[in-house]
Amino acid sequence: MRVRVTQGALYLALKHVAAAVAAKPLLSVLSGIRLHAGGDGLVLTAANEVSRLQYQIPAEDPALAILEPGEAVVPALRFTGLIRYLEDGMVTLETDGKGTLQIDSSGTVCKLILAAPASDFPPDIRPADCAELRIPNRELKRMVKQVGFAADSSEARMVLTGILCRIVGRRICLTATDGIRLAFSSGELESSPANDFPPGVVPAKPITDYVRKLADSGTTNITMGRGTIELESERFSIQSSLLAGAYPYVDGLKPEASPYCVRVAAPSLLRAVERAALLSGDRHVVTMRVGLEGIELSAVCAQAGGVLEVLPCGENGAGCSVLPFAVSFDSRYLREILLYIGSGKVQLSFTAPDRPMVVEPADRGQEAQAYYYLLTPVRTAQSLPDTGASAIKSSV
Repeated sequence: MRVRVTQGALYLALKHVAAAVAAKPLLSVLSGIRLHAGGDGLVLTAANEVSRLQYQIPAEDPALAILEPGEAVVPALRFTGLIRYLEDGMVTLETDGKGTLQIDSSGTVCKLILAAPASDFPPDIRPADCAELRIPNRELKRMVKQVGFAADSSEARMVLTGILCRIVGRRICLTATDGIRLAFSSGELESSPANDFPPGVVPAKPITDYVRKLADSGTTNITMGRGTIELESERFSIQSSLLAGAYPYVDGLKPEASPYCVRVAAPSLLRAVERAALLSGDRHVVTMRVGLEGIELSAVCAQAGGVLEVLPCGENGAGCSVLPFAVSFDSRYLREILLYIGSGKVQLSFTAPDRPMVVEPADRGQEAQAYYYLLTPVRTAQSLPDTGASAIKSSV
């Protein structure tokens, strides 16, 4: 293999695929990045046991010249570091057939021992018996950002570390839950799928890494088959195995109507939650009550003290109706919801102190109705009927 490519184009490609390199791979070859030079251009591939990321610099790109086709697996960390610190300009990559890659750029010559033979690198994963659909990149990025954080980080129930993907009419619906919170988001497809698009559970981390590098413009082609999904947008693509197992039943969890609702500016509520969280102790519990004066947020910790936050009613505050109970939540979960909801004003809906709170955009536009969150409360003495945040005023 002998290739000439600009430092900028090569480093950009490496940044796109680096997230897929396994930190402690079961196969040593997966600690590397495969470079494949051919008639279509230069393709960089990084993979782990679940997914792979690919980035292509097309042959017609003026930043690339394929002088001799071939492939090599380079050690990811060392190769990326070397390319990062090279000067701007053309870089020549050449293998010697003896397990070494020579990197030549602006007077700098490096010899890098390859990670493994290219033939050891696992072959591409391609969906079989597949269905296809297209969605704008901006819409896909919005949806994954709004739900990905709610997937479980524990592998005790592997299926909950993924995002449930379903097609309903001309909308794609994504759901993630860790058993305490649930995030739902949907988006409009460019057209209805030509054939049945089966539901599947996509690993949350790989798909989140993919959309983080995805351009805002353009569209993504999604192909799903038995056990595999592929997303491809222009030069950048991901292939991933689907998670096995039955995903929990999530339809009908959101109440059709809630007797108690309050609207509040999301940035103000977020800052109040962050302040209260600092004095919430190891349990991270913050209690919320809606009263005549507005929303009250409180937290008490024997080792740290206590805090009472009041978000007043008014044009820039909350739209209030009195709740007959206080509701307590894990401040970390509520903070993440407010960070990712992407709306200037939110509506909080309650049915009972032991039932999940619904968090959704207060704007009832088409996009606002396309996503919402459920958050399970924490049972505390303050969440019993007719007791609330005002009870700690004397201790704050």
